[in-house]
Amino acid sequence: MYDFTATHIDEAIQSTLASQKRQLNLVLDHPPGKKSREQTIDQTVEDLTGALGTRLSFAWALEQSDPKVASWVFPNAYHIKVAVRDSSSFWLSSGNWNSTNQPDIDPIADPAGAKAIVTKSDRDWHVIIEHEGLAETYEAFLLNDLDVARQNQAGPALMSVAVSVLAELAEPELILAARTPKQYFPPKVIKGKIKVQPILTPDNYIDLIIDLVNSARKYFYMQTQYINYSDKPENAKFAALVAAVIKQINDGLDVRLIMSQYETNDKLELLQSVGLDLSHVRIQANVHNKGIIVDSSVVAVGSQNWSGDGVLRNRDATIIIYNEEAAQYWEEIFLHDWTKMAAQHALD
Repeated sequence: MYDFTATHIDEAIQSTLASQKRQLNLVLDHPPGKKSREQTIDQTVEDLTGALGTRLSFAWALEQSDPKVASWVFPNAYHIKVAVRDSSSFWLSSGNWNSTNQPDIDPIADPAGAKAIVTKSDRDWHVIIEHEGLAETYEAFLLNDLDVARQNQAGPALMSVAVSVLAELAEPELILAARTPKQYFPPKVIKGKIKVQPILTPDNYIDLIIDLVNSARKYFYMQTQYINYSDKPENAKFAALVAAVIKQINDGLDVRLIMSQYETNDKLELLQSVGLDLSHVRIQANVHNKGIIVDSSVVAVGSQNWSGDGVLRNRDATIIIYNEEAAQYWEEIFLHDWTKMAAQHALD
């Protein structure tokens, strides 16, 4: 997990796992704090340690700038959001366990109670899959990350500088007027035999997603936090991914891209300079998901931001679902956001 600072999730996990005497294996990044966070990520770890004791197996992720680790694997983020339960099912998401990504509301049952919070919360997509074989695959990667990380934790002297260093890295709070959703979408349950493709960065994301972009024949819809284009040699494959989207626009497909306020004017102008027609782009406040829909029949749900590190080098997870019912569920949400929540201009 990248960020775990939601008090209500922290308390729920403490209560559930402590009462059932169950084990928690956890790898966490140590991202910069934000004013909107209810507690620090260090407080979360302290809470879980106190509640679970030896039934918590924990390590800080091996991210380059984190003083809590002695060596690194991932250049700037352990950005994954995956939780596996009992080697039989798993949750995969674009959203962290913080209160902007996972607000403590129920807009389906209590839309009035959610109203004051939704404009301060993010758009995220999530999927829960119940399948032992696939759950065990993700579990194996996560446990390997945990094992490697535990062998490379920093000593107390280096950890003591973590707070001051991370304060300098804190992201600025960007402001864009948020709109209230016109409709809320309840979870959808789909049963049956479904083809899926698990994807991890840095392992296999870029080639499989380029194939997905190229497979579109009518529609390509993507909602993502930003596209941070780069023409640096080490990001050539990422540039090829953006070029694949531009080709689909030039070939006359219905291409629609929704991005957040983090896609500032300079980033949009850079995309325009490499040939991306900005009439296919709209900006929506608080977009945090990273989802793709192709031809109303395939959907990708995951956590990769479109940057060189996001698609090539950090730890992230996506799953491609080849199922019309699933694709059309997220397509309805995407089109709601395109018409009701997004605007065809950027605010810096």
